[in-house]
Amino acid sequence: MTLIVGVKCNNGIVIGADSASTNTTSTGQQTAMQPTKKLDIIDDNIIVGISGSVGLAQFFKEEVEKLWKNNAFSNKGVEEARIKITGAFRTHLIREAKFAQDSSNMLGRLHEQEIISHTLIAMPVKKNLVLLEFPATGSSEEKKEAMPTVAIGCAQPIADPFLYFLRRVFWPDRLPSLVEGKIAAYWALDYSIKASPANVGFPVKIAILEKKGSDIKAYELPKEELTYLGNIVDEAEKYLKRYEAPSAEEDRIEIPKPEKK
Repeated sequence: MTLIVGVKCNNGIVIGADSASTNTTSTGQQTAMQPTKKLDIIDDNIIVGISGSVGLAQFFKEEVEKLWKNNAFSNKGVEEARIKITGAFRTHLIREAKFAQDSSNMLGRLHEQEIISHTLIAMPVKKNLVLLEFPATGSSEEKKEAMPTVAIGCAQPIADPFLYFLRRVFWPDRLPSLVEGKIAAYWALDYSIKASPANVGFPVKIAILEKKGSDIKAYELPKEELTYLGNIVDEAEKYLKRYEAPSAEEDRIEIPKPEKK
């Protein structure tokens, strides 16, 4: 079980994840939950977060790493980069889907769960930072200003509305700053984990893709900064608690009576 969130900012990209991994038997029975790393950084330039089959996640990470090291994205636009990554992923998806179909008589629908995957990638393309989403279908989408936040994984139904709430309140008509993006990612993960502790779990991990001048670097936030973000979220929630709704008297609305003709 996984939750990964992404936020495109005006000066960087934030990707955060929970740390809970659920072990399952060959028949699909869940046995134990333990912490695990869900975000990978490739060559200090690319952040990859994958929800779903661990086996497919390993293949996908290797494919992205291979494409990057072979300079497959050099002088390529975003569309070309998306097509190359989609093609690499699709090879593994088709293979696993075929096996699932061939083994359906023996395994039923169980193996279909193993081909469900969802990937977020933050990477530089022609010196621009892009946030890409690759669902299980193998298609892709670039997250832009019109929709700068994304969530994938089992807790997506919880995180998506919360991210929309944050955007509507704090940055409805612009991209967030990198600081705002960090707070939004941490807050969405913290909220979702507390709302669905059986599926996702602490600690929260956050990785940043940032451009400073001509330098681009991907890095993971240290524990101290994550603690700081947690304190900001706690203070924000305490501030909301201090809000007082109108009293019954103040809330009374006088409805004007229609004029007699």
